[in-house]
Amino acid sequence: MRLGILVAVLAALFSAVPASAAAWYFDITANVTAQTHVYDSNFGNPPDGSPFERIYTDNFLFTARGIADAFSGSGTITEYFAKQSCSAPYHDDQRSGYQYCSFSGTLTFVGNQIFGTNLQVYQSGSGCGGMCGVQLFGTAPTFSVSYVGSDSGPGTAPVPEPSAWLLFMVGFGIIGSALRRRGRARYWEPLLTRKLPA
Repeated sequence: MRLGILVAVLAALFSAVPASAAAWYFDITANVTAQTHVYDSNFGNPPDGSPFERIYTDNFLFTARGIADAFSGSGTITEYFAKQSCSAPYHDDQRSGYQYCSFSGTLTFVGNQIFGTNLQVYQSGSGCGGMCGVQLFGTAPTFSVSYVGSDSGPGTAPVPEPSAWLLFMVGFGIIGSALRRRGRARYWEPLLTRKLPA
């Protein structure tokens, strides 16, 4: 009975210990090739009066800070800041500038080297509503990566914290001690209760 209560208490304590997951930050640099779609429904193209639109192919240097979900093997990196400058060239016939861009790419860790591949850069907003705007989608097969640092926060990492390991050891010690005392009591009980001859 006491052993069952002890196990239940330890289980409750373990469930209350939060795990921690780290976030890793990197600066990236890439030569991006992008298709830029400029459109404006307020102006028509002669001769049919269809909405104005142009498609450009742009090449530009993209720099950003990203957050990765892994620091070994392979992982994904995405934008760290909610609004990231696109760094794309501005075209004279676009009425709105680039508001901000998002990106995603793949990181591969080999020894002390970090390789960045399959970068995608895409615009997440423009400044003139639904009637006009700029849409951008760019790619880079490879990009350079520079490690910045990491921090810790709440998460669901499977590796216990040091406090959890300490709790494990204390719990196993208490359980082992309880089992040992029970074994001794069972050994000495027949000898203590045995009736002596009259």
